[in-house]
Amino acid sequence: MKMRRPSWLLMTILLFGALLGAACGGDATDTTDATDAANVTTGGDAHDADAGGDDHAATSTDATDAANVTTGGDAHDADAGGDDHAATSTELMDAHVDLKVAIDMGEFTFGPAAITVQAGDVMEIAISNGGLILHDFTIEKIDADVHITGLHGVADHGHEAAVGVDRDVYIALDPGGEGLIRLRVHEPGTYTFYCTVPGHREGGMEGTLTVS
Repeated sequence: MKMRRPSWLLMTILLFGALLGAACGGDATDTTDATDAANVTTGGDAHDADAGGDDHAATSTDATDAANVTTGGDAHDADAGGDDHAATSTELMDAHVDLKVAIDMGEFTFGPAAITVQAGDVMEIAISNGGLILHDFTIEKIDADVHITGLHGVADHGHEAAVGVDRDVYIALDPGGEGLIRLRVHEPGTYTFYCTVPGHREGGMEGTLTVS
């Protein structure tokens, strides 16, 4: 008995099925590959993000360390400055006084309004407020070792921030207040002292310290 050959229709169906299967298989493979590729990319991005995060964390740490070093340096410098100032103050308090001067503040004068001292000498100013209102004794800039002692009646008149002046010598006293200022001026020159209370200097409350 002879076998019948498959008809052309059956062969067409089988061929179509094979092609369809291949096509479906290819899509599945492509999808897997695409998914894998996406995973790899996502993993890479995640890795990059982590790496970026680590780098950022390291940068933050570095910045913090740098800030701490800077702050530490400033703090150390401040301590060093404080120690130097403390040593200078102690030295001045124990030093021989070459010149003693008494200055009384009033409305609106310093008495006396002129002082002369030799460079390198230690001068002690006994400062008092004999007036009826608050006054201060101020020298803005002077190359000197300075020690100030408030005996009583030391004041804070609250306008200092508005003045906006860096002052090397400053003491404010209420009426009847007293203090001591010790100075060792290093550089010869003429220095102005005055009262920073608004209107007082304009009213004539200033004087000169001459260092020869």
